[in-house]
Amino acid sequence: EMLKKISLFLICGLVLFSNAVNAWHDKTHIALGLAIYGSEAGFRQAEKRGEFSAYYDLAAPDLAKIRSCNEACNHYYNKGRGEPITKELVARQTIQVGQVCREAEKGRLYGAIVESLRKYIEIKAKGGFADYYMAYVGHYAGDLVMPLHNTEFSDMKHHSANDAVVEKEINITTFNQAQIAAYMKEYTLNSEDEVIAKMIELANESSMLGYKLLDENGRTMTAEEAYAQLGAGASFFKAVQAYAQKAAHLRDN
Repeated sequence: EMLKKISLFLICGLVLFSNAVNAWHDKTHIALGLAIYGSEAGFRQAEKRGEFSAYYDLAAPDLAKIRSCNEACNHYYNKGRGEPITKELVARQTIQVGQVCREAEKGRLYGAIVESLRKYIEIKAKGGFADYYMAYVGHYAGDLVMPLHNTEFSDMKHHSANDAVVEKEINITTFNQAQIAAYMKEYTLNSEDEVIAKMIELANESSMLGYKLLDENGRTMTAEEAYAQLGAGASFFKAVQAYAQKAAHLRDN
């Protein structure tokens, strides 16, 4: 039993060390959450409707990686060039969420989105406090549109430069995230299958941009490219939230 505990400790240490990579930095993740409200009035309306309002928690899942052996691999998928993302792959990842991350595994970002969404709907339908699970969905939505979280890992320096590309210019004291909102699109997701289909579409687009950056001498995203990705992530997060509210209400009835 002691040997098992030591082995688990060593595995956790290796995984945490080898996967100590963030996607966007904290303010960027939070700004994505702020963007879905459009204004303070939009935020207050969401609060009154009992919808998710803890946008400030969107950076928290990166903190969880520090002490947890099963969280780091939820933030990426080392997608190969031309590798198809299938519903079967997503289903396998979803089952793996909560298990200890293994050093050699490719990640389980897409499954983590689905698993967190299911947990939110389940708890919300029972009248429980589910916001933390939606915060995970929002964070993972940011990771989904971070190009280098959908490619095979390159190097820390390149990754860090892209993580921080708009961090310094973001102001999280306002709901007016105009630079992200400019790239947002309104659409509706009516089922989990539609959520997964849209997620796969965004993952493929992110991966294409990620490999483009690598092929162009490992360049850093432009601010315009970064805001376009964040706009896509915020649009997805907003649509997923709307679906989750309806799904929880239907289950409750």
